[in-house]
Amino acid sequence: MVITEHQFEILAARYQLSPRQRQIARLLMEGLTSYDAFSEALGLKRPNLARQVARMGAKMHSRGVAQIIWRFFHDAR
Repeated sequence: MVITEHQFEILAARYQLSPRQRQIARLLMEGLTSYDAFSEALGLKRPNLARQVARMGAKMHSRGVAQIIWRFFHDAR
């Protein structure tokens, strides 16, 4: 993760991410972007994962995985 754990926790709290959304965000920050890899790592089915990512995007005012990642990096500065 390029941002510190402390920065990540502050931003996740600011965005009001659920524990599952924090898990997804951590994997995104570590470079995992494939829905299939996420499903395997977290034991989620694709529709559930897509729903969680969409909810994260709504909370973070972002569309899609790339913007969610960008938001973390941008707001951590």
